[in-house]
Amino acid sequence: MKTTSNLQAIRFSLLMGLAASTPVGAVSIADTPLFIGATVDPNVMLLVDTSGSMDNVIWADGYDNTVTYPDWSNGGANYSPTSSNNHLSNLVEGICAEGWQEGKTATGPKKCLQLPDPRGDEATRYSGNYLNYLFETYADGTDLSAGTIPNETRMQVARKTAKNVVDTTSGVLFGTSSFYAPSDKDWGHGATIDEPCGSNNAADVKAAIDGYTASSNTPLAEALYEVTRYFRGLSSFYHDDTSYTSPIRYRCQHNFAVVITDGLPTRDNTFATNDPDDPSGRLPDWDGLAPATTTAMHPHFPQYSDGFNPDGSEGSEGYSLYLDDIAKFGYDTDFKTSGTDDAGGSYQDPNFPIQRMETYTIGFAQNNQMLQDAAEYGNGVYVTANNATDLAKALKNAIDDAKYKGQAAAAAVATNSTRLDTNTTIYQARFDSRDWSGDLLAFDIDAATGDVNATADWSARDKLPPSASATVTAATRNIYSYDPDNSTGIPFQWPSDYTTLAAGSDLNSTMVQGLLANAPYAWDTAVAAEQAANQTYGAELVAYLRGDSSSGGSYNSAFRSRKTVLGDIVNSNPAFVGGRDFGFKSLPGTEGTDYLIYRNTTTYKTRAPVVYVGANDGMLHAFHADTGTELFAYVPSSVYPKLDALADSSYAHQYYVNGSPRVSDAYLGASWKTLLVGAPGGGGRSVFALDITNPTAFSESSVLWEFTSDDDADLGYVLGQPTIARMNDDSWVALVGNGYSSANDKAVLFIINLADGSVLQKIDTGVGSALSPNGLSAPVPVDIDGDKITDSIYAGDLHGNLWKFDVSASNDGSWDIAFTTSGGGSPTPAPLFTAVDAGGTAQPITVRPAVGLHPKGGIMLYFGTGKFFEVGDNVVPLNPPVNSFYGIRDEGDKVSGRGVLQPQTIQNELYGVSFGSNVFDVRVVSDNTIDYSTQKGWYLDLQSPVNGAEGERVVVDPLLRNGRMIFSTLIPSVDTCGFGGTGWLMEVDAVNGARFSFSVFDLDGDGLFDDGDYVTLDDGSKVPVSGQHFREIISQPVVIDAGEREFKYISGSSGNIQTVDEKGDSSKGRQSWRQIR
Repeated sequence: MKTTSNLQAIRFSLLMGLAASTPVGAVSIADTPLFIGATVDPNVMLLVDTSGSMDNVIWADGYDNTVTYPDWSNGGANYSPTSSNNHLSNLVEGICAEGWQEGKTATGPKKCLQLPDPRGDEATRYSGNYLNYLFETYADGTDLSAGTIPNETRMQVARKTAKNVVDTTSGVLFGTSSFYAPSDKDWGHGATIDEPCGSNNAADVKAAIDGYTASSNTPLAEALYEVTRYFRGLSSFYHDDTSYTSPIRYRCQHNFAVVITDGLPTRDNTFATNDPDDPSGRLPDWDGLAPATTTAMHPHFPQYSDGFNPDGSEGSEGYSLYLDDIAKFGYDTDFKTSGTDDAGGSYQDPNFPIQRMETYTIGFAQNNQMLQDAAEYGNGVYVTANNATDLAKALKNAIDDAKYKGQAAAAAVATNSTRLDTNTTIYQARFDSRDWSGDLLAFDIDAATGDVNATADWSARDKLPPSASATVTAATRNIYSYDPDNSTGIPFQWPSDYTTLAAGSDLNSTMVQGLLANAPYAWDTAVAAEQAANQTYGAELVAYLRGDSSSGGSYNSAFRSRKTVLGDIVNSNPAFVGGRDFGFKSLPGTEGTDYLIYRNTTTYKTRAPVVYVGANDGMLHAFHADTGTELFAYVPSSVYPKLDALADSSYAHQYYVNGSPRVSDAYLGASWKTLLVGAPGGGGRSVFALDITNPTAFSESSVLWEFTSDDDADLGYVLGQPTIARMNDDSWVALVGNGYSSANDKAVLFIINLADGSVLQKIDTGVGSALSPNGLSAPVPVDIDGDKITDSIYAGDLHGNLWKFDVSASNDGSWDIAFTTSGGGSPTPAPLFTAVDAGGTAQPITVRPAVGLHPKGGIMLYFGTGKFFEVGDNVVPLNPPVNSFYGIRDEGDKVSGRGVLQPQTIQNELYGVSFGSNVFDVRVVSDNTIDYSTQKGWYLDLQSPVNGAEGERVVVDPLLRNGRMIFSTLIPSVDTCGFGGTGWLMEVDAVNGARFSFSVFDLDGDGLFDDGDYVTLDDGSKVPVSGQHFREIISQPVVIDAGEREFKYISGSSGNIQTVDEKGDSSKGRQSWRQIR
């Protein structure tokens, strides 16, 4: 019998690891985002309370510490009813047998109970109120030491729970510390760092925890202060001859203290008066707040209280309350003010300007304001626990919150409008590489300033299970799939009997086989008992994939724990679908007139606005754009072979639905519809089409078709967007570049009937082989005469070829590659242009070209070169290739090479330039003149005049707008804290690739586009800027028009949305520059 621990082998390797076995020369698509480098594990110092009160017994579940129970202490003669520390040895036996304890009320009744002594030697402690509860609750003569109530002390539970967390938590550098025990010379102050934070030290940390005993006072603030000295690499304040080495190794590393305590502090008021980070002597009262506090307030002291000192005794609880001040000190203080980290980056990196400590607090059988204040000041979380289960949950939640803090990275953004108004919203996809969870966030944009609101309107993950605010449940989610065996849409649910499948409504046998890959028995077993076990496993797995977080089943307790069911969104650009007019009224006949009718229908005008996005949880999601509620999700059939891996407790990242959907209206069956075409990207070799005309009524019948590599082995991983187009034979089609890693490794264009998924035309370029693999990137359809019917199609490939496909004929059999080369024999397909660098090395084209009309006739095609999806693409070699950006004019003939193009150069690259109060790194491009009577366009080599070749490339689709060519570049970096690389936002004149004669950037932020935004060169001349540097990888900008200004919103690999304020269109109506597709 197999077990659920026999996990399926990882199909693909992680970045920087060994690649899965592939033929020599084959394209090896990385299965982890290439801009995610080595993860920096956080330092977590456990601070465990080792005061005497930790010998208190754990309370029974029925006990409520906020209730005052009837007094059974015999008027205080048998024990103190108000004390928190009644030793078992001091309790009175009275009339009871030896080893039993007497309880007596004021009116006379007596009881004898035998109480647990987990500490041994009658050293276990009991609070007086808990003793009252026990005598009030249990009958005379009850032996409570036999398991009726908990039989562990707080210290025993704390040791066990802390060790278990260390054992079961990966990706954390644990250390442990405890209170300094008193001696015959000293009451004991501060803490001892019993084991420093580090990797591969779990055994030492657990051994140190195992040695903890309840034997000290409670110097909470002093102990936390000592932890700050450890993190700063100072000498100990409380112990002679003890110096610390700071565990902080990276500028982006997080550092946490997790305080586990069961009481208020005692003897906790000795601090350094010469701390190097406190020159003004503020400690210990770091927050400067000291609300009036008296001994009578015990234990409910006011917020931010410093205690009732100097009244009372320092041995009394609450005499000094400085834990919150020290937590604030740790959060406010920069622990690394100079030097470089292990990655060679400065600790003063503006992206990570401060290295600090964040404090989490856990009140064990304790709920007080001081712990809450400390967590607030320390940017942590405060939780309480009364028993072993509570403490385990609290400690896990605290560690998880710390572990995943600050790890968000972002994909792309989308907006619901191209013009700035009061209802403009931006949608940002994010993911967390720590647990590969994802989110889609909606932010309002200020109509006056263009600023993105800091607080999201909604978060999609909060609308999905297991969130408490979820608007759907695992059972009620509308999730669909496609059965290729029966060519029909089906619900995504486990069949009632997987051995007897209903064709066209249940999952098919191939899907079932994939889901049962890790089932307890072989999927095709004929043994009834084994089939029953598999049936249970399959049902629990599909429920898990739908969002069920139960763990009480036969198998789901072994499934991976998730914060959210929404998987990481990496390369899938969100697509907003509202009421966009695609302009199809210009189509001939009833097709055009019916489009106006369609757009005027109530169904169309009132349908819900939706954001569609793919996630690596196996699904394309449809979220209501106003609320974030999931309307439906779709699971492509090609991802089933690896869906079970999502439940693997040792999950290693894979892609599932990672492609970007594209949406358009289309005329099918004499009726207008709104359709979505998409692909799993690196998640599978397939393309799918959905009818999203009415997204709130989406059902199985709305799934139109899937086309997979089983249908044609020349289909690879389609990383570029498929496109919807109207053709000259009156058909509506999906245009699909075959992508990469196909069976024949050639570049192929598929033209697929949008109605039924059949292939109308497959055009093979014939270029590519196993030793020199190729694949066609995203195609762009071009309508030359403005009738909304496609005349030509352009697409690039990995060999640097820009292909032109002539589809102007009304007969699809005549559609073919536009150019051929005879070469002395039969004609062979030839590209419009081949991109090579100065040395003749091919430059791969992986982006979808932008297309526009040239002012003097012909088509202009714009594209950059480079790739960033294959294993190793994130590593810049010693002599990196030089990529380029091109503007090519198509006048009906092949363009012979870069020799007939006008070169432009990155003339200047200046760092730290001040524009008013703002500082930017900027570029200036040359302004060479182009002669279109002899030249066919221009190119710009992406080579820094300062740093030389850096591996810079263009892997994001360019944007043509108002005569400007706008494109983002990427420079990879393996810097641990570097967000995967950096990038430049470039803007040049579309006609010649030169810099503008005016500023397009408002760099000084004054709302004007003038010479205040120019940069001064070495020769004293002032010129406009052509590029702006970003210290992260950036996506294609989303542009919103605001009249004389426009705002570009850019999502970056750091998780931020950056806004660039630019000059608007000053030449409205200049139609020769419209982008055409």
